[in-house]
Amino acid sequence: MDPERISPRAASALYAALFLFTAAPGRFSAPMYADLGLSNAQVGAVLAAGAVAALVARSAVTVAFDRLGGGGRAARLVLVFGTVGCSLSTLACGAGRVRPLPAWWATASRVASDCSLAPMHTILNAYTIRCLPDKREWGRSRLWGAVTWGLLNAALLGPAIDRFGAAEALAVANLVTGVLLIGVVLALLPGQCGAAGGADEPRPPARSPDALELRPADDTAAPRDAADDAARARAAAD
Repeated sequence: MDPERISPRAASALYAALFLFTAAPGRFSAPMYADLGLSNAQVGAVLAAGAVAALVARSAVTVAFDRLGGGGRAARLVLVFGTVGCSLSTLACGAGRVRPLPAWWATASRVASDCSLAPMHTILNAYTIRCLPDKREWGRSRLWGAVTWGLLNAALLGPAIDRFGAAEALAVANLVTGVLLIGVVLALLPGQCGAAGGADEPRPPARSPDALELRPADDTAAPRDAADDAARARAAAD
């Protein structure tokens, strides 16, 4: 069975939705923690803890992804569960009214958010590079992610943070874009197959032992042929 394929349009939509989602907990995280009452030193420590945890999570998830065959089903799991984990972690900070937010709370939510978020880009890159029929389309597809990332940061998040505050704006943006990303993933990402020979590739049905049984040759065919030849010889002699 051939590996599954994904169209350039589907890949572009997936990248656009993913970058739209990751824009929210990205560049404006430091203002969000400052808005929640953390000091500059605490903000740096929280962001550093998340970065270290992300390195471990990305390595572990990519190894598991390869062992699962690297197909659409595994990519779906990573993207959907990563979106849910990151959204819940951001909401745990921004949606609450705890001021100032305890440093341990901010650290725990940041670690959970970065562990959920870190493998998503890596997995989507690996999947789309392998499954696009024309590999030259990968750069064009990923470009749409950069476009949506820039638009959300410049046109929406910046003004929303100035008006409503970083914590509230990021929580709402993360929730809305997370729902959008899950919808795009479930609609466009194939849910089966994988690389040729992958772990989640359907196997052909096993053949029945009866189908492999050799049937005995028809031993009566040769005597019948000899009798016919003899009859034809007598007819010719007469």
